[in-house]
Amino acid sequence: MLFDAKNYSGKLSVNDLDTFQNYIKETPSFRNFGIILSRHGLKDIAEGYFVDLLGRQGIEILVLDQDDMLQMLNLLNNGKDPITIIEEKYKHLVVQL
Repeated sequence: MLFDAKNYSGKLSVNDLDTFQNYIKETPSFRNFGIILSRHGLKDIAEGYFVDLLGRQGIEILVLDQDDMLQMLNLLNNGKDPITIIEEKYKHLVVQL
């Protein structure tokens, strides 16, 4: 699994996804799965690309934005499991693929 954190001022683009996807492809130990933490998430065009291209290649990438991270911290502070946010994102990804 590959993790990457981006603190860009805007949303992630197709180029950002391509770079991440290439890291996953080049290193078999990542097992075709990665998580990107990005303050602002994906641009709309990148989201469509993400589902079409990456899904067909068997690569699964979750993108967690600032709101997701804040929800996870809230759950943790309230004694709940923050991993539920990641599970929900993953289920949503699988449905789209």
